[in-house]
Amino acid sequence: YLGNMINNGNRNDNYVKERTQAGNRAYFTNLSMLKSIIISRAAKLRAYKTLRNFATYRAETLILTVREENALRIFIKSQRIKWMGHVKRMEDNAMPKRMLEGRLYSKTRKGRPRIRWLDNVKNDLKKMRNREQWRLIVKEAKVHPGL
Repeated sequence: YLGNMINNGNRNDNYVKERTQAGNRAYFTNLSMLKSIIISRAAKLRAYKTLRNFATYRAETLILTVREENALRIFIKSQRIKWMGHVKRMEDNAMPKRMLEGRLYSKTRKGRPRIRWLDNVKNDLKKMRNREQWRLIVKEAKVHPGL
């Protein structure tokens, strides 16, 4: 469907791997440009969105197995905690740190409070109290063939 190749087991493993590898190649090829201080933030954002669209092209039609979904979930959690550590080490006047630690004082809405990004990170950290165990999971997520 839409050009995806499905094998006789009704799976599209090869396509998922190919798109992931193509996205990684495109990202790492342009990494020095994305980190450059010469190029404006707006140009970097346009380039990043182009790379993201390239990597996720036709992702809506993919059929993921439970193993692939779990690997993707582990990868996302590892990236989330990695970003949290990066923000926590920033200077106090850095905008991401100010946004993370800032509070809005307003009336609370009715019903259950929305789950915030920070709540997800805290839950991930509670589950991973053992630092060595977490390092192994992060390492596994980085070398997983499907990500």
